[in-house]
Amino acid sequence: MRGGKDGKVIKPGDPKHSELFRRINLSPEEKDFMPTDGKPPLTASEIRVIELWIASGASSSLPAMEVHGAPPLLASEQPMLPLTKDYRSQLPLITSLEHELGCTWFLARENPQMD
Repeated sequence: MRGGKDGKVIKPGDPKHSELFRRINLSPEEKDFMPTDGKPPLTASEIRVIELWIASGASSSLPAMEVHGAPPLLASEQPMLPLTKDYRSQLPLITSLEHELGCTWFLARENPQMD
């Protein structure tokens, strides 16, 4: 994998020596903490999925939920699509994205956080 100006951030097969893994495990107060720009820290489940993904070789085509040993992600940790008037014409695209990304999309009206 290509890295940034400081080199590779992921060492496939070795999460403990991967810069990405180091940074997502830092305290939010630390300079190198990721994610940046005031975004919330990753959950323990999200960090574990990334650790297992790197350990398994960091395949760019492996969906998160297919990483061996990955914990299930909570609905709040999964991406959501905005509710539109008629999304049915987009179902093939939605299904394709779900498969590609290894996630399940929730409609806004089905989101318990929207109540």
